[in-house]
Amino acid sequence: MKKLLTLVAVVLLGACSLIGQKPIEQAAISISIENQDRIRFSGKGAGAGMMMSSSMGAMGIAIGVAIDEGIAKEIHESFIASGGDFSVIIEFETRSWLSGICRVDELALKPLCGASTELKIRVYHYGMVSTSGDNDPVKAKLEIGFSLDDQKELLLNLKDLDGDQFNVPLDLIKKDGKLAIALLTKSYVVLLNKYENEQKTRKP
Repeated sequence: MKKLLTLVAVVLLGACSLIGQKPIEQAAISISIENQDRIRFSGKGAGAGMMMSSSMGAMGIAIGVAIDEGIAKEIHESFIASGGDFSVIIEFETRSWLSGICRVDELALKPLCGASTELKIRVYHYGMVSTSGDNDPVKAKLEIGFSLDDQKELLLNLKDLDGDQFNVPLDLIKKDGKLAIALLTKSYVVLLNKYENEQKTRKP
């Protein structure tokens, strides 16, 4: 009986603490994907196309494009089969990020923490690109614009991103869509952190 009363008291205290917490205000999010809403790929085909163009002209380049399109299709189909949806990734990670920064009382980030503000996220490109290393690795390629209310859009990419933790062997990512989900997710988080730093250094 004593243990039961103790358990009830703990539950009640926990419930009271949750009721007492004030909801964290954060900006509304709008997401738009320009052009094609699918994973794209640039790598093997582009290189092969340039080599073939010297002997086959435009036909060689077209063959190269077709090679990359075929690889992109394989990656995208595995991504979808594993439950991948880039819009869902963006919304979930952005809300998690906003929840984190809006718990911290930092003046430069206050505009992101108002219920009446809107963070517009425009995706111009998402996909994979070949990179250097063993086992024919690929990394994410993202081009995403961020704008808060009437601010000028800030276009960010991953051109300066490097490191083995952001690389996955091509053969594996074509077969396992979870690898594509994980790679796109952590690469998008890098862009969110970039945007946060830009907001901190932005002049009023």
